[in-house]
Amino acid sequence: MNKKEVKNKEVYAKTGVERISPYKLRRIANIVRGKKIKEAVALLKFVPNKGALVIQKLLKSVVANAVHNDNLNEEKLYVSHLVVNEGIRMKRFQPKSKGRVYQIIKRSSKAIVAVKEKEGDK
Repeated sequence: MNKKEVKNKEVYAKTGVERISPYKLRRIANIVRGKKIKEAVALLKFVPNKGALVIQKLLKSVVANAVHNDNLNEEKLYVSHLVVNEGIRMKRFQPKSKGRVYQIIKRSSKAIVAVKEKEGDK
């Protein structure tokens, strides 16, 4: 693989269905979007939410893919693209008085992250 092919290469990774609402996961995604990988992982270590572990695991996966499969430099990588979408909804019902029933919607989410090498950085 020559340098021209690697120059603007984006490497992707995605999660399966995570049992956390997209709203909660997007709050964490907004923290790390656009940051360098080292900085993003350091920030996520101190966020006390379940979503931080999901995003941290996803970042480790995409960095491993970039370094191992595409020979990109880990020091130059940054989060170029991070999207959190809604996954499947589990619908449950809770009985109430007078024979009524209320619906409980348990949301899930899927995340896609892409990293890219920053040009000109050391």
